[in-house]
Amino acid sequence: KGWDALVPVGLSWGNDPDLGLPPANKPWANDPGDRGITPPELVHESSMFTSLRPPYLRKDLGCAGRLNGPADNPHSSCLSCHATASVPKVLQPGERDACSSSGDEPDTCRVIQVPIMDFSSQCGNAQTDKIWFRNIVGGTSIESDHICGGQSWVSLDYSLQLGQALMNYLETTKCNAACGTPAPQVTEGQAKQLLQDQKKQLPAYLNTRR
Repeated sequence: KGWDALVPVGLSWGNDPDLGLPPANKPWANDPGDRGITPPELVHESSMFTSLRPPYLRKDLGCAGRLNGPADNPHSSCLSCHATASVPKVLQPGERDACSSSGDEPDTCRVIQVPIMDFSSQCGNAQTDKIWFRNIVGGTSIESDHICGGQSWVSLDYSLQLGQALMNYLETTKCNAACGTPAPQVTEGQAKQLLQDQKKQLPAYLNTRR
């Protein structure tokens, strides 16, 4: 019956790229109940189903009132994060990492992904917001001169889960093979224990959002 208890947060069909945020408004600095800083009539490309949510989550929105999940970063929005879903890249030893702020050259094989967002300056910085709050058609890469030095990526059509699965696969095959290290073996019991540990941590995290 676990799935029967789920309710939709809302519906989003765009990133509201023209929705600005005055610098004085910092939604992440307030309690979730005080983050409703944007009148609903100004948000044109998403809708939150407030009547289906507990009172303490009804204003737990993303940047400038965009739709966001109750456990997600308030600098963000649903689509701005998932638009980054791309096929990871395998860097060989000595190959420059354009996604690293230092542009380092790792000594060992490394798998990199498009960063989800620049949370340090996101939400309130007009130049940064234009990059991350674009409307990107499904199947289109999030490429930008400001993201990993303009590298090309293969879109995964908003599926961050698929991107993480590919990340795990590449790390345990390409990189381990290059280093002569056998791929780690995870038993069924270890997998179940990991899942149980994650379930125990989730309620405590959600309590910090109330």
